[in-house]
Formats: sequence, C-alpha cells, structure tokens
Amino acid sequence: IMGEEKSRLLAGGDQENGYDTTTTAVLDKKKEESHARSLTKGLTWRFIATSTTTIIAYIITGQVGDALTIGFFEFFAKLALYYLHERI
Repeated sequence: IMGEEKSRLLAGGDQENGYDTTTTAVLDKKKEESHARSLTKGLTWRFIATSTTTIIAYIITGQVGDALTIGFFEFFAKLALYYLHERI
C-alpha cells in the first residue's frame, strides 16, 4: 500500500467501497483468544465454581475432608475441560 491509499486506510478505512478497515481490525482483535486469556478466564471461573461444589459437597456429606477432596478433583478436571472448550 502506497501514498494516498495508505493515508486513506490509516484515516479510517476504505469508505468508498463500504469497507471500514478500522472497525474490522478492532472486531478481529476482539475475536482473538490468546492462550493466556483463556487460561485466566478458566482459573477465575474455576475458583467460583469449585467453591460452590465444595459447599454443596459439605452440605451433602457433612464432612469437610470429603468436600475438599471433591472440590480438589473437580477443580483440575473442569479447568482442563474448560480450556479445551475455549480453544475449539
């Protein structure tokens, strides 16, 4: 891209042809999911969901140790599944 065409694209796109490259670039950027972002989302959700599971397990079993064991295994199993889900 040279000269005038480059200036037009940098200024907001190719409106003559109905194509806004600025908007498209922003939307493309938002659609991208990095591995780090997927992992961060998975971790934060797992803390919330595992807390819920652990509390429910405690209510059902009445045993703190059993509830924590269930929460421990559930955390890692669902973290891996969520990460795979986000990447597909």
